[in-house]
Amino acid sequence: MSAAPVICFGQQPCGFFPRRFLFAKIQTARRLQSEIGGEIVFFYHDSDHDPRETRTTLRHRKTGEPFQFNFAFDNQVQRKFSPLYLKRVRADWRAKTELQLPAYVDRHWVEAFQQASAPTVGEFCLEMYRRMGLLEGIRVARS
Repeated sequence: MSAAPVICFGQQPCGFFPRRFLFAKIQTARRLQSEIGGEIVFFYHDSDHDPRETRTTLRHRKTGEPFQFNFAFDNQVQRKFSPLYLKRVRADWRAKTELQLPAYVDRHWVEAFQQASAPTVGEFCLEMYRRMGLLEGIRVARS
């Protein structure tokens, strides 16, 4: 009796629109799954505290200039020391960011951003990845 293969990879949140390396990990896992079968498990490491890891760099659609977005937090202690699964996003952050996004991404992704409503950084990133369809058919294990 042979068990089906399990394809595992891990990553901490890397912005509300993921960086290329996370996308590449997901694509590689899907390619491997198509070749050998089995289940894909994504270990979502949201216990880190470093706010630099959640920066999202997007390029302006007309000028091509990069711009970094990041979450706004209720206070400095939380920003510096709380793990991502506990960092609460400031209430006005979504509305301010939402106004800027059309210059950087298609309307479809702005709508996905508008629909995401998670209160913490870890949950918000995970919800965005799901809304983008990146985690379809992938089991997520929080770690």
